[in-house]
Amino acid sequence: IFVGGTNDQGLYTAIIPPSIPLPPTDTLEFQRLKQLYFALNGDQWKDTTGWSIIRNNDFPPTGFVMNIARGVQIQDNGRIKSLSLESNNLTGQIPDGVLAFEEIETINLAVNTITGSISLGHCPQLTLGHFGSNLVTSFDFRSLANCPKLGSIYGYGNKISDTLPDPLPVQTSLETFDF
Repeated sequence: IFVGGTNDQGLYTAIIPPSIPLPPTDTLEFQRLKQLYFALNGDQWKDTTGWSIIRNNDFPPTGFVMNIARGVQIQDNGRIKSLSLESNNLTGQIPDGVLAFEEIETINLAVNTITGSISLGHCPQLTLGHFGSNLVTSFDFRSLANCPKLGSIYGYGNKISDTLPDPLPVQTSLETFDF
């Protein structure tokens, strides 16, 4: 089985013996990554390593592991653990419902040119959300209730003009709120 990715020196590959089981790729999460790729002009990103498989397929190919895509880390069970595409020339709007990953712990989409509104979907394990230094004009603060473990959320450096709800619909785990 072939697995590829990048390191500091460039592209690397690894051959994994068939005796080592690979985690299954969650089809819905694969499709959400594909939707995010197209919505944020993925062909124009600075680093698209590994994303061509997501771009060119409607379903995950047999043996595909999502963490070969730049910025994606997975749990042992194959679900997305982290999505970090900071400073990668992401442009456009994030469609509603795309940022809903059951086991994701961190989302970092800072320092890009993301526009429009951001709404977090059901992310019960999310502890860090970083959307700072974009061109976002609206953030659905009610969607923070979908993230009961959220400890830090950043949205500074945007053009958000929304009024904060009072009280903020979050759990007591929120320590950093920087908008």
